[in-house]
Amino acid sequence: MKEFCWKTLCEEFYIFSASTLSCLEKFERFQTIDDDSTWLQHRDRPFVLLFISHRWDSSEHPDPSLFQIKALQTLTRQIPVAIRALFAGRENRLALAPDLKIEGMLQAEEIARRMMGYGPFSDELPIWKDISPRQEIENNVRTLDPQSFDQWVLERIGLWVDYSSVPQPPRNTADQILFDRTLSRLDQLLSFVTVLGLRRDGDDYSNRAWCVSEILLGAKKSFSKSLYLNIDRVIASLPVTMLREPTTSDVPSILQEGYDQDYQVFQDSVMRWENEDHPLNNTPPDAWSAYRSFQGSATQRMDSDPNPGRRGVDLIRNISTDIIRQWWMSETITTIDLNRMLEQKFEQLDLFTTDTSDQTYLGLLLLKNGWIEELKPFFDECLQKFLEHRAPIKLELQPLQPSVRNIFKSIRPNSPDAWSSRLSYQRGHSPDEKAAIEAIRHELDETPPAWTFI
Repeated sequence: MKEFCWKTLCEEFYIFSASTLSCLEKFERFQTIDDDSTWLQHRDRPFVLLFISHRWDSSEHPDPSLFQIKALQTLTRQIPVAIRALFAGRENRLALAPDLKIEGMLQAEEIARRMMGYGPFSDELPIWKDISPRQEIENNVRTLDPQSFDQWVLERIGLWVDYSSVPQPPRNTADQILFDRTLSRLDQLLSFVTVLGLRRDGDDYSNRAWCVSEILLGAKKSFSKSLYLNIDRVIASLPVTMLREPTTSDVPSILQEGYDQDYQVFQDSVMRWENEDHPLNNTPPDAWSAYRSFQGSATQRMDSDPNPGRRGVDLIRNISTDIIRQWWMSETITTIDLNRMLEQKFEQLDLFTTDTSDQTYLGLLLLKNGWIEELKPFFDECLQKFLEHRAPIKLELQPLQPSVRNIFKSIRPNSPDAWSSRLSYQRGHSPDEKAAIEAIRHELDETPPAWTFI
């Protein structure tokens, strides 16, 4: 994350610290927070920024039972403990955190790793003081007493929670302007955060379009980047969920082998935590990535998959394919109703929103962050048009040049599904496919696709 990006984020979005969270009895409604000191400023740059993705338990308040905030407070309290444990020898480490498999401690150790700059998902914070975050953490863990250190760490964990960080209905004019501005830039925020999904056993999180979109946009290319916290298990200090081991009758043997390897890496990480005598601050265990891998999509059905972004992936793929079919590969002018198209796909994929207009917003937000670069400007303009007018998005799509359509037809198979895949992953399986992809990109760059709103 570049220095100017944090400055922009704290000016554009309302972010508070885990220290503030620890003092709350419940999530506060945005409009009731009248103390500007609640929000982090440019000088308060955190070492990690958590975006809380959660199902609302009622339409009036996301957490009337207070289980969500208690789980989040439990997790954040464990993060400085995990850091102190990493700097301790075996005896003191196990006194602080005897089991890395406990719900909350597994996630806390992963967040601690990222704060210290370890792993591919660490927040790449540049040196913005005289020393780096890792150096500052090391200095303070050695010089501050445990209580002071824990408080210092909590002040450097940023949180974004929708109910508290963005205006809630009913909204006055100023509230609505801020709300619309946040929606227009939500994907910008999600590109800089660690998304933390609050889950429960048997929940419908993976059917909730908001949750799916947040997880997918935050995950980018790896579902290990997003974190999940089981609310009930963390409050009760129970072990993390261990999914049923697949058998060769369920999945191909190569997937069974992958599961076995990932499970062994996870167990090795746990054993390092329990058995190594020396501190682990220079080589912290990478238990979370292994845990997510052996739970991964390859061995699970969609309705039990712990990677809830799959429905979002299918939405992007299906809509992109339809657009290629109806527009880029069509010889005639095409009229489409994007709202209706998205509504149908949401229904087919069992994705739900309380407000149907959110389907258009979330669908377009996902599509503008999809994998076909040449379609992104189209979906981005549609999203801005929708946010400006909140009206149905109907378009007239002009046919591409015959020379471009002929390239689509020249490669076999030439179905819209095949071309959606080729253009998404920016490569072909043969020299002819690669040349065709490059030719299409060149032609679309020279003569961009044309459309008009109607």
